[in-house]
Amino acid sequence: MWTIADEKLRKDPQKCKKLEEYDRILERHFDVKLEPVGTLKRREQFLDFFSLEIEGLKKSETEELNTTRLSKCSNKAKRFFKSAADCIIASKDIITAAATPCLPASVACAGVAVLLSFCVQAADQRHLLFDGLDTISGSICRIAEYEKLLRNGGNQQTGEVTDLITTACCNIIEFQARAACFLQGNPMESAIRNAFKWDGWDNLLSAINEAETKVKDCAERKSMNDICKIFVKFDELKDEIGDKFSKLAETQEAIDRKQRVDTFLQLLYNNTCSYKASKDRNRERVTGTCDWFTDHHLFKEWNLPKESCRETSGLLYVTADPGCGKSVLSRYLIDRVLPDDGRTVCYFFFKDDFEDQKSSISALCTLLHQLFDLNPRLLTDAILDKQSHCGEKFVEFSTLWEMFVNVTSCQETVCVLDALDECRESDRSQLIGAIKGSQVPGLKLLLTSRPYEHIRSEVSLKLKAPMASIHLQGDCGRTADKIAQEIKLVVNSRINETAEFFRLEPDESQLIREQLESVPNRTYLWVTLIFDGLMDKKSGITKGDIMDMTKTLPQGVYDAYEKILNKSQDREKAKRLLHLILGAKRPLSLSEMSVALAFKGQQSCDDVAKNIIPESRIQGTIRDLCGLFVIVVDERIYLLHQTAREFLAHDDSDNKKARKKHLSKP
Repeated sequence: MWTIADEKLRKDPQKCKKLEEYDRILERHFDVKLEPVGTLKRREQFLDFFSLEIEGLKKSETEELNTTRLSKCSNKAKRFFKSAADCIIASKDIITAAATPCLPASVACAGVAVLLSFCVQAADQRHLLFDGLDTISGSICRIAEYEKLLRNGGNQQTGEVTDLITTACCNIIEFQARAACFLQGNPMESAIRNAFKWDGWDNLLSAINEAETKVKDCAERKSMNDICKIFVKFDELKDEIGDKFSKLAETQEAIDRKQRVDTFLQLLYNNTCSYKASKDRNRERVTGTCDWFTDHHLFKEWNLPKESCRETSGLLYVTADPGCGKSVLSRYLIDRVLPDDGRTVCYFFFKDDFEDQKSSISALCTLLHQLFDLNPRLLTDAILDKQSHCGEKFVEFSTLWEMFVNVTSCQETVCVLDALDECRESDRSQLIGAIKGSQVPGLKLLLTSRPYEHIRSEVSLKLKAPMASIHLQGDCGRTADKIAQEIKLVVNSRINETAEFFRLEPDESQLIREQLESVPNRTYLWVTLIFDGLMDKKSGITKGDIMDMTKTLPQGVYDAYEKILNKSQDREKAKRLLHLILGAKRPLSLSEMSVALAFKGQQSCDDVAKNIIPESRIQGTIRDLCGLFVIVVDERIYLLHQTAREFLAHDDSDNKKARKKHLSKP
């Protein structure tokens, strides 16, 4: 029947021309000259071609889809490819058996495999072609079974069945020839022909399906039971293949999506700072402190679940003077107070130290990265598609803010932005404007800042709903007594640590307490500087040492900084180190600082290498040079506090001598 079909097609001049063009394509594909039509050598050629293509299909199935051209196709195209390939591979023995006695059948068998290869190379989403190959691969298998049964005499061979099978064979061969010419032709011409359906794919596929349906109907009418069973057999095979591919497709879609998610999160992360390290630069609160704040009625109202909130802006604005514990409070709220079931907490600590910590873009990327990391379902396909479309331009303030608003509107979210005053001025205005213009139900914002009137006015001006505001005032006012009591708790806690460390007697601990209480207007930062300085003393201390250390206690933070830097073991090297910290665009690592300090004018690489301090000792060297003025977090180097930077840049006459002494160029 394949022979009859081949002869019938070649009698039609137009179809014969298409078959000859198909032969040339196969010659180019296999890089061999085809033997003449109808010869034994040609049959053997196509059997060899078929075996080669089967191996190629098996390889395509076992390879990761994302490493092949097929990965560029849609999931629907991949599904058709897999279904056709699996059907051909699973039915190889039947097809080979059918091809042995008949030359045109071997052409049809190899043709399916070749066309699948062409489709993958084209990496084009021509669903109808894949669908057609899926259809004819099953048809070839069934026709092979029909011929085997009819040759064996198990069923009566009728002219009607023969004609119907021959018609199906004709359409299959013609479909393959047209498909090969289409895929290997001029891309522009192929696109135009495909757009206007000039190649008549639909008609050919319909004719193939119609012919097979008639074969089945005829077999049922004439009680050709063996042929009827073939349809059941192949339907079961196709269902099994379909189930396997569905599972494979689901797995592949999950892999593809994970890759897109990882790319998206990496893009965000590339524009963030090390936000956890930035938070953890601040000390944990001492037990009993910060309680007055969490008990404050304005905080309690602001912190109510969204369904319990009255009509407010969802904004809480907290101000305090330098060193009064804003950032310690923020860390405590983020770690211990704000997290709750059904609520997501995100945060960003602005720092004037480095570019990535005073940028609104960096802040938004950091917030979004935290939100998607904590709740992956928020990262929808629509967001991933938008990022793919925008590329690098995706990282723009307006785009990021729109996404932040959309994401936070899906759940109750609390966002803490610490030290807003340290955000770059232009970025701060842009961020405040966006906050005021987007009242999102379920979004709570807690902003902390120094008590600058121009920032408070910018935040509160033309706000659509009332804004709660709490000021942490340590020197006077309603909160002064509460803060003073908390500082006393901190002092007592640090005295106990010092007493345990140095094994002090009770009267020695009391002496430290009395000396410290004699200093007015103490701040949390001042207490930290004093006690960290005491704990830095390596040997034991006596009452005389306590009196010597405390009778000249610094009266403020700047005095404390001055005392710390005056203890430097190498003043010139300390100046270089401070210049490097101030001039760096981002926090330097310990190894980077070690290399930077090794440079001394014009030197060879070998000379520099000899002066590099080993990484195991560089942290101790930094402590000897600058004491508590510099801290190391996650092997990166920072100034202790924003006030340390301000101390070095301070231009008041009282501080000019100190600034010149500690920062004048070596």
